[in-house]
Amino acid sequence: MGDSTKLPDDEPLTLAEACKVIFKGAISPDTLMAEASRGRLIMEKIGRRWFVTPAAIREMRKKCEVVQPAKARASGSNRGASETESLSRLSGSSETDRINTARDAARMKLRKLNDSLPTTSLKNTSRRQAVVIPLKS
Repeated sequence: MGDSTKLPDDEPLTLAEACKVIFKGAISPDTLMAEASRGRLIMEKIGRRWFVTPAAIREMRKKCEVVQPAKARASGSNRGASETESLSRLSGSSETDRINTARDAARMKLRKLNDSLPTTSLKNTSRRQAVVIPLKS
């Protein structure tokens, strides 16, 4: 982290200072705000200004770590069982299943809530026919 190792862990930095000192201008304050909105960065608001600490930046960086999967070989016939299992975990199908399961659970909860609510309109609501008044030309 360069110059930030000289800073105390609890040193408050404005977002612009943090971007300049810790990230050497590679990111903008908007990026830090986005990370805070995603729940990965703890910030402090004093008056109208937002501050972060080197310790909070370090924690955010841990949360943002991404392990790139190894590139798959052209032929799948020489893969071991553990490699095949790890690739299937990274394929995205389990992610889709997890999203679908969460969506289905949310729909079930909504259905139960909706069923428990009373009806707000009459069952037989008849609409009156509109009266058409011809314009005189």
